[in-house]
Amino acid sequence: MSYFSGTIFTISPVLLLDTISTTQFLVEASDGGNPDLRALTLVEIGIEDMNNYAPEFTVKSYNLSLSEDALVGSTLVTFSNIDHDWTRENTYVEYSIISGNSQNNFHVETKFFHSEYPYKQVGYLVLLHSLDREASASHELVILASDSGCPPLSSTAVISIQVLDVNDNPPNFSSLSYHTHVKESTPLGSHITVVSANDRDTGSHAEIIYNIISGNEKGHFYLEENTGVLYLIKPLDYEKMTKFTLTVQASDAEKKHFSFAVVFVSVLDDNDHAPQFMFSSFSCIVPENLPISSTICSINALDFDAGPYGELTYSIVSPCFLTHGMSYDHDLFLIDPLTGDIHAKQILDYENGNKYCLTVQAKDKGDATASLVVWVDIEGIDEFEPIFTQDQYFFTLP
Repeated sequence: MSYFSGTIFTISPVLLLDTISTTQFLVEASDGGNPDLRALTLVEIGIEDMNNYAPEFTVKSYNLSLSEDALVGSTLVTFSNIDHDWTRENTYVEYSIISGNSQNNFHVETKFFHSEYPYKQVGYLVLLHSLDREASASHELVILASDSGCPPLSSTAVISIQVLDVNDNPPNFSSLSYHTHVKESTPLGSHITVVSANDRDTGSHAEIIYNIISGNEKGHFYLEENTGVLYLIKPLDYEKMTKFTLTVQASDAEKKHFSFAVVFVSVLDDNDHAPQFMFSSFSCIVPENLPISSTICSINALDFDAGPYGELTYSIVSPCFLTHGMSYDHDLFLIDPLTGDIHAKQILDYENGNKYCLTVQAKDKGDATASLVVWVDIEGIDEFEPIFTQDQYFFTLP
């Protein structure tokens, strides 16, 4: 204070003293005369608050672990601040999320509570929408605390949220159907194919167990439950079964979620059966003078393979080894390679030959063969009148 003018001024920054926003003191005036006359007065100075303190979070960093099935509307964390200003305008704080909430999963609620600061607010981070760890495994939110002063001051805190997995996803097969081919002679224990599924969950929730649930009633196959590898464990027979349709299941370890796929196994034929004729030789009797291309006889062999290996072709491969006096000209005949019908290339004449022998071969598409001896007997017909060998006969009688 000036001794002469009575001007009161500050010599250091003025601070609020606890909750007191005014200060009082006595001022004495003296005239310096004799006698010295004095007077006292009470001076009260009101201290106006300036917004010179930003709100400060009591905790600047939060780390949370939150299950992805947390209830919507639940409070995740509570936070507060300290603002060393005093007036309502300078201490009234609003909270907001300024970063990390692009999917609008969270929001902030503000509530007042009584304390030594008349305008103290507490913020609550609330779950607004359901979380999905598979879509976003973590969230980092930046919370802004801003007062209402002029100019407004603010500070931030970071809330890091780690989303914990729950078993909420089924396994998914990479394909809904698998196609594989296997030869009927495939050794037991062979790897046939592999099925594969994945689970978007993590940890034990992502462990997958595979099973065959239909189509394997005869027990030809085994599906390894942890790897999805399909093995052959019982011999295949193309002639009995050409195709298997297996329904396989993928489930999680808790058997809470399931998915299904179909495995089509086509059995490929092996040439495991040779052609067979019912007899070692065959005889057919035909009348002479049949028209050319007439069917003399039909030859049929059996092959217990199915499919291409069971399809036979026939051929005449050679004449037989004949005894003296029998015809060996097998070129007189031809055979239909598909039906086994034997035809003569020319009209057969009993008088020129009455017995023929052929070797017929049946061959499958795996080059397995069988042979049959075919005897062709020509039957003569009465086509000529008897003729005397001379016109006259003379006899001498006693």
